[in-house]
Amino acid sequence: MADFQFLPLNEDGRMRGESWNPGIQAQPERQCFPHSAVWAPFGPTPIHIWDEGDRIVIRMQSNEVLRSIWMDGRSHPPAHALHTWSGFSTGEWVGDTLKITTTHNKEGFIRRNGVYHSDRAVVIEYITRHDDYLTDVVVVEDPVYLTAPLVREQSYRQIPADTEIYPYPCEQRWPVELGPEPFHFTPHYLPGENPVLQRGRVREDTFSDQEESEINRLLNRR
Repeated sequence: MADFQFLPLNEDGRMRGESWNPGIQAQPERQCFPHSAVWAPFGPTPIHIWDEGDRIVIRMQSNEVLRSIWMDGRSHPPAHALHTWSGFSTGEWVGDTLKITTTHNKEGFIRRNGVYHSDRAVVIEYITRHDDYLTDVVVVEDPVYLTAPLVREQSYRQIPADTEIYPYPCEQRWPVELGPEPFHFTPHYLPGENPVLQRGRVREDTFSDQEESEINRLLNRR
């Protein structure tokens, strides 16, 4: 949380991140949100890719992300068209590299610590296979929260062909973490009130008793 290093955030993007409270992910209506096409390539999840002729389909197990990469030369829809979690993707082959351009994404994470991209973000991917490895170079441009393109890379290793990728069911529930807060409450921090930001500005080599207790609790659960 509050780690914005190497991210070309503008003031709006940084303020959005600094006001983020991780408890927001526990809200029932947010628990089963899929990840957008901006973050999905970096999820720790198996993927299945197959060719249907006019499109290439990418299924990612985590949160059941299903992407269609249209290869038939169609144009992207107008700006006011429907935005979805997987966005609208078109692809073309550049030598042995598949270039994917994705628009019409719903707002989602760039990094799972409160750093968001807007629904105006455009994603360009370059997917190349090297023997049993697949490299995905991702370039994100967002005029709302970024001052420059963000470039990231993810590599996958091929798994046996008979490996079954199981469904990813998700059941919404009212979590204990939100405690007695009213149903409509949205966890957040007002400007200057995020305690993690305050700690992050000072190097500390020791933990408080409360932090030590929480660390031990987490370690004992492993």
